Amino acid sequence: MENKKELLTVLMTFTTSGKICPPLIVFPYVRPPKAVVQSMPETWVLGRSDNGHKSHMTLALSEFCNKDQIILYALPPNTTHILQPADVSVFRLLKEGWKNTIRKWQSNPENIN
Repeated sequence: MENKKELLTVLMTFTTSGKICPPLIVFPYVRPPKAVVQSMPETWVLGRSDNGHKSHMTLALSEFCNKDQIILYALPPNTTHILQPADVSVFRLLKEGWKNTIRKWQSNPENIN
């Protein structure tokens, strides 16, 4: 049994008025599997990253933000639970539910190995 993890990044954007923009799902694939792409809702945005979730800071992003008068903040690592309200108010419950689902699945004898 390999102990490999696969990471993907989900970027959620909220306006100050409370509008939720479609999520951007960043996959670590050169070309995402067809089944994955077809299973995504049409309004969601698909992206890819060579380095997974490590960094989204690029010169192109900085130039885009500067041109469109967007203030870009780079958050310190491992501080999203403090600095991003959605990470606590929305995603905490999602993460807990996912962990519980995985533990329940792993506890079934037919899922061993």
